[in-house]
Amino acid sequence: AVRRDLTRNGTTRAWGAEIAYDAREHDRGMLDARLHASLLSRRGSARVDLESAHERATGEDLLLPERDRIFNDVLVLPKPVRYTASGDPTLRPRRLNGAVASAHWHPAGRMELSASGSARHIADDFGWDLSRVETADSIFVEDRAMRRGSGWTSHASLGAAASWRSVSLRALGWMRGGSSRLSSRGGALPRAGLDASLDGAVTLFRGDLPLRFGVEAHVTGRRAAPIRADAKAVFAASIRADFTEAGLFLRLDDLFDRRPPSGLYEIATDTGVPTAGRRFRFGVVWHLLD
Repeated sequence: AVRRDLTRNGTTRAWGAEIAYDAREHDRGMLDARLHASLLSRRGSARVDLESAHERATGEDLLLPERDRIFNDVLVLPKPVRYTASGDPTLRPRRLNGAVASAHWHPAGRMELSASGSARHIADDFGWDLSRVETADSIFVEDRAMRRGSGWTSHASLGAAASWRSVSLRALGWMRGGSSRLSSRGGALPRAGLDASLDGAVTLFRGDLPLRFGVEAHVTGRRAAPIRADAKAVFAASIRADFTEAGLFLRLDDLFDRRPPSGLYEIATDTGVPTAGRRFRFGVVWHLLD
């Protein structure tokens, strides 16, 4: 690895390169390399990475012997479930070639903008693919490690943060592209999402009761198989009191009881396990010692 930094007039420019070789007995070696450049100033920063990296399949991916099990519990399952899982010893390491870039900018005052993006070509992708077939009297599920082919994937995000007096606003939106057959597919990730929060403070009783209120929004786009779900927006609200030596917080999650699916797949119902829904949490923080 090599790196060089140059600072002039308050601006730092840097570049670097890294190279690594992965050698393994009874397997072909793999070469990784990365070239990066960055810029840092008082108003912001930016970085670009060009990389070529590999990832090998795990021992479970390669060597898991075929397992065939039947689950028949009428108290839990509506039908008998036959579950088959197996690895694939022919999987080859996947290769990722592409670029990653990020930037942060402080245009004025207490405002910050950020952006990031990546584009990678994945060669010889692999992963675990699940298929489900339901008949009149049984459910058949196969979970196998297998090749997924090659193709391009991408990701982009935009963020903003600003504060004025006691009010703060944050937002982050993101989207991803590429073929749906490529990794990652484990929890049926949505194609786009948005997280935002707004909070403010107020002081009551001549400064004896400082309170901070907050509202959050979490929006996810449509999700595809194996977990399928429409786009949903989930909101949360909170209130916090800070008494220096002690503090109190109250929080209400999933304010409108939307119950979006989690990343866990329910074989029996062919859906994602729903989250807990509307829930109330509270707590006390007390600093007994300095």
